[in-house]
Amino acid sequence: MKRNYFIIIFSVIVTMLLASCGDGKSEKEKQAAAEKAADSLALKIAVLPTLDCLPVYVAKELSLFDKQDIDVRLKKYSAHMDCDTALTTGAVDGTFTDIVRVENLKARGVDCDVRNVTNICWQLVTNKMARINRLNQLENKMIAMTRFSATHLLADTAMQKGKLTDDKTFLVQINDVNLRLLMLRNNEMDALLLPEPQATLARLEGHKVLLDSRKLGMQLGALAFNNVKDSTKNQQIDKFIEVYEQACDTINKYGFKKYRKLISDFCGIDESLVDSIPQDISFVKGKNVRKEDAELATQWYKKKR
Repeated sequence: MKRNYFIIIFSVIVTMLLASCGDGKSEKEKQAAAEKAADSLALKIAVLPTLDCLPVYVAKELSLFDKQDIDVRLKKYSAHMDCDTALTTGAVDGTFTDIVRVENLKARGVDCDVRNVTNICWQLVTNKMARINRLNQLENKMIAMTRFSATHLLADTAMQKGKLTDDKTFLVQINDVNLRLLMLRNNEMDALLLPEPQATLARLEGHKVLLDSRKLGMQLGALAFNNVKDSTKNQQIDKFIEVYEQACDTINKYGFKKYRKLISDFCGIDESLVDSIPQDISFVKGKNVRKEDAELATQWYKKKR
């Protein structure tokens, strides 16, 4: 009788332990499912370690997205091409990019559109060891850029201004912005196109600037989003743009110096270098790309494609 009693007790304990383990696993599964559901409902934005992305970081710091009741999740990349892939696969809803890249995405069948312009700008920086002081000295030199992008367009512009033909200069595809800067520092590239703040770091190290998209009057930066029929998602995008523009106004009002640590953290540069970024860079706003920029990007892309 006692033996049967102990068997019953043992069985009850085992059952309770199994049930406990089962409940634990179930809770993990529930938590994972809840996180997946929350992530799918959130607005996911591809960002890079470049200055044009500062407004979304400022918006996060000031809880501006929370005030609009939208869950925005920033997905970090170091190359625009990776952002393109994320947008194409639906891993993100929107991305910081340029209008030439948007032309290329559309040509590849990606249903996306520019929903706002950004202030990203590029400088053609030449390696100080190469002693290149004029654009026509780029003959037989290597320029780092990315095909079918604003950097490709600007490399072509530099070649035209230097009266160089395609067979006289080598355009090398280096997608990662940090890798480009590293190749400059290691004397592995003659010239390259850099955005801010990477261009500032290059200038501080003594490398020469031969071309500047701002001085050319070009505004090629863009915020692009996948087109969706989901009304909730579209409302999120509208709110995101509204918050983005609020953050632009805040930065334009207070300047970069107020956000030294923020820029240092997401761009991976020393705080002391932030003050060397051109302080006259302002954050542009507007849902429509300027006509002259749109025509430039479209005509150039059709010619190169």
